[in-house]
Amino acid sequence: DYSDESNSVQFFEVKSDSREVPHWNQPLYLQKEKDKQVLLCRSSGEGMEFLIRTRREPGLVNRVEFGASFNQGDLKSKCETPSSNPIQEIIEVIRLSTTIVKLDQSDEGGRFYRNICEYSVCHTDEVLFLKWSREYLAEKGYVWVNLRTIQELCIRDGLTTNELRTLVSLLLYWL
Repeated sequence: DYSDESNSVQFFEVKSDSREVPHWNQPLYLQKEKDKQVLLCRSSGEGMEFLIRTRREPGLVNRVEFGASFNQGDLKSKCETPSSNPIQEIIEVIRLSTTIVKLDQSDEGGRFYRNICEYSVCHTDEVLFLKWSREYLAEKGYVWVNLRTIQELCIRDGLTTNELRTLVSLLLYWL
């Protein structure tokens, strides 16, 4: 077994007479705290816009995926100075935002056990972002996109995280 302050991997003994292998030990990933994924949105002259974030992943075909505005792992990310990363400011914006929709989803299956993720879409007032220009956000890996763009990103292979697609599914009423 492996464990740190927020995660663990535990081995479970599995027995199933109906499988080709009737007995094995299965490693499962367990989170010690609920994960959180937030998609910020705002109203603009052109309709709803959503703040998404690029995430670089070396194993991806496109080398980058678009993800939620915020996830719980962002709290643990290390940055050289607080001003070099807008995460704390985004957390404050989320706190002041109106939650449009929220749900808890259990990620269970062949790799996860008792993993709960809270997915939220939060509407923010434009005033909260006045000090952040589009250029500043882009420099930090964030971009505002409209509903059509986020829909197009989600239908193309390998461009969005599973978590962002789950958040977008909460917006089906508007699609």
